[in-house]
Amino acid sequence: ETWRSLSEARDLGLVRDVGVSNFNVAQLSELHDAIEEYSISAPIAANQIPYNPWIAKRQMDIYQYCQTHGITVVAYFPLGGAFQRKTTNMDDSDDVESSSSSSQQQHTTVLQNIAKSHNKTVAQVLLRWAIQKNVVVIPGTGNPTHMQHNLQVYSFELSKSDMAAIDYV
Repeated sequence: ETWRSLSEARDLGLVRDVGVSNFNVAQLSELHDAIEEYSISAPIAANQIPYNPWIAKRQMDIYQYCQTHGITVVAYFPLGGAFQRKTTNMDDSDDVESSSSSSQQQHTTVLQNIAKSHNKTVAQVLLRWAIQKNVVVIPGTGNPTHMQHNLQVYSFELSKSDMAAIDYV
C-alpha cells in the first residue's frame, strides 16, 4: 500500500524516483514481486545500505541483487566505522593512529600505499573504490577542504590490482 502511494507521487511528478533503505534480499524480492503482481509503475530505484571494504563481503548478496535488478546501491558509511575513520584522515593519508590488531594495520598499510601511489588520501581511495563498484556515495561534510577532496575522486581511477587489494581488506 505504501509503495502504491509512493508510485502515485512519482506518477504525479512529485518525486523523481522511489527507493528504500537497509532492505535485505528477501525484502527487495518481496517488494519487487508486489510491484509486478499489482502492476505498480514505480520500480525500486535505490537501496541505501552501509557499504565499504570492511563490510562489502557481508553485503554481497544485496549488492548483487541490486545490480541484477537495476537498483542503484547508495552507500552510507562509505569510509567505514570508528577504526576506519582513523585511517581516512582527509588531510593526510599518513596520519593514522596505531591499532593493536595486525590485521587492521595491514589493511591500513594497503590503503595508504594505494593512496600514495595516486597522490590521494585514503578517504579519496575509498570513495573511488565504491564509485568504481557502481555504488553511489554521498560523503557528508561541512568542511570546505573535505568537500574539495571529495570532488577530486573523479580525477583518477584505481587499477584492477588496486581494486582487488581493497576488496581483500
